[in-house]
Amino acid sequence: MGDGERDCDERDADRAARDAALADWLTQQHVELVVCAGWMGLLHAAFLRRFVVINVHPSLLPAFPGANAVSDALHYGVRVTGVTVFIVDDGVDTGPIVAHTPSSSIRLHHTWLPGSRSVAASALAKWYPTAPGVQSNASTYFPRLYQPQ
Repeated sequence: MGDGERDCDERDADRAARDAALADWLTQQHVELVVCAGWMGLLHAAFLRRFVVINVHPSLLPAFPGANAVSDALHYGVRVTGVTVFIVDDGVDTGPIVAHTPSSSIRLHHTWLPGSRSVAASALAKWYPTAPGVQSNASTYFPRLYQPQ
């Protein structure tokens, strides 16, 4: 086994341990839905089997997946890009799409995070309306999905 393979195996083991600990804590908190926004990392498949996980991504997937979506879209010269809310799978930005919201690439470059919160809140209210704490008011950015008893 080469050094690169060993490093990859160690990173995967570290990620699996991190995700298992995180999943255990979330389970103790009675969480059913996990919303990633700015997470910028892969979640282990075992974690994804335990929860419904959605992500907010600053492009109209499948265009411009990955960590550099905004700069990639600007470099490519697109006039319209946007925000995608999708169900996370074990690929990189490849899961089923819940919502797309187009935006001009210039506006998105400067304001994508606040805009993505609104898109996520709206998508959650429509797609997962029974989640505790989800409200239909899109201006309520990332409502608490777990409410203590």
